[in-house]
Amino acid sequence: QDYQGHATDFTREEVDLIYNAAQQRYEIAYDGFFTAGTWQILYQAQGLDGTWSEIANGEVQAQGVASPATAKMMMNKGRYTAGEQLRLDMQVNGNLPADLYVGIVFPDGVYITIEHPLNFSWPNVIQAYQRNVEITGQRTYPIMNFPLPPVASGLYQACGILAAAGNDPNHQANWVHIHCAGFEVY
Repeated sequence: QDYQGHATDFTREEVDLIYNAAQQRYEIAYDGFFTAGTWQILYQAQGLDGTWSEIANGEVQAQGVASPATAKMMMNKGRYTAGEQLRLDMQVNGNLPADLYVGIVFPDGVYITIEHPLNFSWPNVIQAYQRNVEITGQRTYPIMNFPLPPVASGLYQACGILAAAGNDPNHQANWVHIHCAGFEVY
């Protein structure tokens, strides 16, 4: 689905809960988080009769998330105005054959992706930066380096995603790692 900021309708993930008699509750140890840290989640439970509970809001602390490869988006500054030099690099590290994706998310939630060497997609179209890259150790890919053209002011994000090589990037389950660097245009 198209990324729409907090309004994005991510695919529902269904997991079977296990009854913990000592705690007198149902629970699950879930290992599908891509990045360690605090995650805001929406959840609901389905009873044995098939009825669903109301949707609840929760917070999960994911620790010790291990990834065979990581991405880190790096920028020369955190704030830009038209005409200033904007440099964006993607640093990858690890050991994995992966497809690299680079995108810019605009303040209104619309995004564009970048294909090597510097081809911008239509709005909300996913295209790979490079496919089937053999990540072996640390390497930095220079994504763009040019004076910022006049664009809308606001908060932007430069995001990099590593997906398992040859897999559909539209499904988060195929993502190995994601990292976004926020920046402001004023």
